[in-house]
Amino acid sequence: MGQQAHIRSIRETLQQFLQQRNADLNKRTRKNYEEVLELVEEYFDELHVRAIDLRTTPEGPLGSGVITIGKMLEHLDDFEDAYLIGRIGAERDFVRVAAFVVRDLTRWVRGRRLTRSSGSVAVSA
Repeated sequence: MGQQAHIRSIRETLQQFLQQRNADLNKRTRKNYEEVLELVEEYFDELHVRAIDLRTTPEGPLGSGVITIGKMLEHLDDFEDAYLIGRIGAERDFVRVAAFVVRDLTRWVRGRRLTRSSGSVAVSA
């Protein structure tokens, strides 16, 4: 397996999340998810974060713009207050929608860690 197999771009990660959730979403809810995830991507871009390392415990230093799942979750915790309210001044109704989407994303991200089993690396879901 290649050295970068455990690295996923933020965009790819968010798109994968949306694709997996798509079957459960009606048209309006999907639009809400898309809007929130676009802002999440912009938020990470402003933080100069481009990718996430999916391993439970990364070995060695991470590359520039790459964060761990733990760090991604920390940033997602700050998304509502630091970005939606503090930076872009989102309306209260949108903040509530975003909080729901980010909670769903957080649960999903926690299940994306890579684990080692019998010498190979597999994504747990």
